[in-house]
Amino acid sequence: MGVFVRSLNEKGIQGFRDYLREIRDGAMPQPPAELLSNSVYSSGMDGDIEVDDIIFKDKHEMSRYFNGRFYMLSHSEIDKNVGLWSWLALYYFDQLCPPNNAGKRSPGQDYRYILETGFRYYHRHLLLGPYNIYLIHGDRAPLLLSGPINKTSSYYVELSSRQG
Repeated sequence: MGVFVRSLNEKGIQGFRDYLREIRDGAMPQPPAELLSNSVYSSGMDGDIEVDDIIFKDKHEMSRYFNGRFYMLSHSEIDKNVGLWSWLALYYFDQLCPPNNAGKRSPGQDYRYILETGFRYYHRHLLLGPYNIYLIHGDRAPLLLSGPINKTSSYYVELSSRQG
């Protein structure tokens, strides 16, 4: 059984940013699960959409999975929904930023997890970027959507960053 998808509010997003900063500063805390379910940091979404705590084989499988979960929503409802995609990134954070053998994580830039809606970084969100590629190309995009969900190839960045 899954959990109902929620959306991080401003406090939740700030809490996520603080967590990412702690990791970069060398701390090794677990992801802040309270941001996912506490109404101080997040709120429920219309439609009672559930996601499961599953391990994705690659970006293609992940994108197909999200497509199956969000098919009832219009793309405009979720496309630039910062709270939704940030919540999902935190929910799947162990896959998006797995700890190494010593327990340390290397998160990279915030925009990989917290959606930036401007064109410069929008496509670099580790979940929404591949999901959008899947919406456009479906199962015809294996090259762009191959590989683990926490990695972004230079090929993907070059092609996904093109406008129009």
